Amino acid sequence: MNLIEQLGGYGRAKDALELPLDYGFSDDDIKVALLEYRRQHNIFEVGDKVVLTNMSDNEVFEYTEYSKGLDLHFFESEHNYGHAKLSGIRHATNEEIKASKRLEVKSEN
Repeated sequence: MNLIEQLGGYGRAKDALELPLDYGFSDDDIKVALLEYRRQHNIFEVGDKVVLTNMSDNEVFEYTEYSKGLDLHFFESEHNYGHAKLSGIRHATNEEIKASKRLEVKSEN
């Protein structure tokens, strides 16, 4: 059973960061587990690092908001900002965050 399940689900794991209770896990462990859960389930929260999947821009952006009415996800960086549909963004990997750019995935043909 993973940490999110042990804490009773994603919402309760988020709550665990704000409650002064000892769950036997560090805040850092919970934050890492929450991010991995969001990556696996294509969930974005303000502050998440994202990259564009179908554009030439290879910057790492910070996710800023979602407009339900427009069905657009907004993001910004130090040098740029924009918006895209869900299919046009993905969570940046740890390596991309460290490199501050989208890393190309080479296909095996």
